[in-house]
Amino acid sequence: MAKTIGRDLALMLARNSERFAKAALPLVVELDKLLKAAADVEGLPPVSAATEIFVAEPLDLELAAGLAEALVRTIETELLPHGLALPILWRALGITKGLRRAVTRDLRTLDLRGFDLSHLDLTGFSLAGATWSKTTRWPPVIVDEIVARSAETQPGVFQIDLE
Repeated sequence: MAKTIGRDLALMLARNSERFAKAALPLVVELDKLLKAAADVEGLPPVSAATEIFVAEPLDLELAAGLAEALVRTIETELLPHGLALPILWRALGITKGLRRAVTRDLRTLDLRGFDLSHLDLTGFSLAGATWSKTTRWPPVIVDEIVARSAETQPGVFQIDLE
């Protein structure tokens, strides 16, 4: 789930940060609710998703990436060990990892088969390890580089080298 959320949000971010903010808003609102519910149910320390940072326009990528990393660390090290694998914490962790992947522009190891990425600005995105197919459409400025850095893993399916 985190990979799907991360991929979808990262692609929104590649289109523009306003689209990212619109797509991220329901997720960060849900994340905030999940974290508050975990605090109420389990008596865990309250943690805020700081919704306003993820949906700011323009998006401060450095601040958002730092917050996402801190949230992942907090959930994994402070909340999950005490929450006895509370399902809402696992959902919160998935959302947070997806946000982290998006704001750090990390598309590594994602399945991009069949996606039309041709109109995106993928400058600054890490694509190492991503899987794609002959039906994936890349931005014209990077298509030659992608093809050169990729190896066919099965007929019609390719993986970008790990750099």
